[in-house]
Amino acid sequence: MGPWVPVIPVQVGPYETGGDISSVVEGSVQRVGNTVRVTVELIDARVDRQLWADDYERELNDLFGIQTEVAERIVHALNAQLSPAQKAQIERRPTQSSEAYDLYLRALEYFHRPGFLPQNLAIAERLLQQAIAIDPSFAVARARLALIILHRYWYAAGTAESVAEKGREEAERALQLEPDLPEAHLALGIYHHFAHRDYDKAVREYEIARAGLPGEAVELLGYVRRRQGRFDEAIRYQQEAIRLDPRSADVLNGLAGSLLLTRRYQEAEPILDRALTIAPDSAVAAVLKALILEAWRGETHLAKALIIDIKDRETRTPVGQQSMLIELLEHHPAETLLFLDAVRSDSIATPWAVYPKAFVSAAAHDALGDSIRAQKDYETARPALETEAERNPSRAYQRILLARAYAALGRKDDALREANRAVQALPISRDAWFGSDNEIGQAMVEARVGEKAKAIEHIRALLSIPCLLSPALLRVDPRWAPLRGDPRFRKLAELDRE
Repeated sequence: MGPWVPVIPVQVGPYETGGDISSVVEGSVQRVGNTVRVTVELIDARVDRQLWADDYERELNDLFGIQTEVAERIVHALNAQLSPAQKAQIERRPTQSSEAYDLYLRALEYFHRPGFLPQNLAIAERLLQQAIAIDPSFAVARARLALIILHRYWYAAGTAESVAEKGREEAERALQLEPDLPEAHLALGIYHHFAHRDYDKAVREYEIARAGLPGEAVELLGYVRRRQGRFDEAIRYQQEAIRLDPRSADVLNGLAGSLLLTRRYQEAEPILDRALTIAPDSAVAAVLKALILEAWRGETHLAKALIIDIKDRETRTPVGQQSMLIELLEHHPAETLLFLDAVRSDSIATPWAVYPKAFVSAAAHDALGDSIRAQKDYETARPALETEAERNPSRAYQRILLARAYAALGRKDDALREANRAVQALPISRDAWFGSDNEIGQAMVEARVGEKAKAIEHIRALLSIPCLLSPALLRVDPRWAPLRGDPRFRKLAELDRE
């Protein structure tokens, strides 16, 4: 007997049931030779109560029949009404090859694992390529391949722009095969959103995809709105996405990120606790919770413990690539040096920049007062930072890292120039989510090179808009050390209240 694994994603909504999405489907498949046994449960997520369950045993070549039968039974159990389009979607056979479909389902399982870890995306991409090789007309496999390629492009700075174009090409091929395919429109939306920040085009594609993939499309609409600085609207979309997909840790983490930037910390903490209940190994949720406690109350114990825990697991999982972890590392230099001992690569890739290991080491030694070692490491990191800044023009924060290195090396004019270039390349008006990080970085550079008045005015402005900065983080983060003696800064950081 083989292991039980969830591989058949049954399409069950949205249907007209008279209220919010409250029911979720859970299933598992046991495969022995050419026979599969499917167990399906319909659960009322509000009270965690089973509404209906059944088992099916079929030949592997009858997977499509199983999926159609299960979906129709669930619709009946919900007393729902199917539109003609929904009925056609359920009955549609995406490929005539059971082997290609099996590969596609296995790929989806890896793609939907929390965190979009590189090794999971790589496995999913390989499985989809195998499925397409068997059936080149398998449109939804091409669309999902496009989605995975675009996620791989976005989640690791330093990935060539040509990768995003490859994702677009796969999405367009899928639309040539099936012009109304929701997954293909979703992929094109992500291309416009991630690769070019063309929000209007992204929204149009997401709205088309929404009819067939409401959960994924609504979640992405929330991400677009927060890039546009429309945080209240973004949060409403993300709350709707949770109603549509209540057991997704990634959706919960996305909402928590928006609440973090709008400083709604008290609301964010239970959201992350819920994400960690669903996915206890979610590094994203754990890091976000540590950041929220720091930004909210200046509590650092969870962050320090988490860095050490991640260090101990670094040889087994590349959690160093989780995007918010780098922010915690910047706050805790002693723990960072221990963490770096476990990092085998020369850099840490995040969605916004590539951090050379030497740069992270330099910042940690700098914060701990070891100026000799810090200078050596900054100089070691400088050529890589210069190369990445030129190679990654769409990742403006890469220039902030270069500016910080120049500032630490005493190159004031170069530091201010690069920080200004970063802000001009990606201002808050173009991307409220990442643009504010550039503004924070510029203020750090100004503080480091002695432009204290400019830095403090920057901080004052940033504290009045949604961004990561908070009075507690001004106290916790050692990068603000040059301003600690200034009474204007002390007031903004609420230092005199301690």
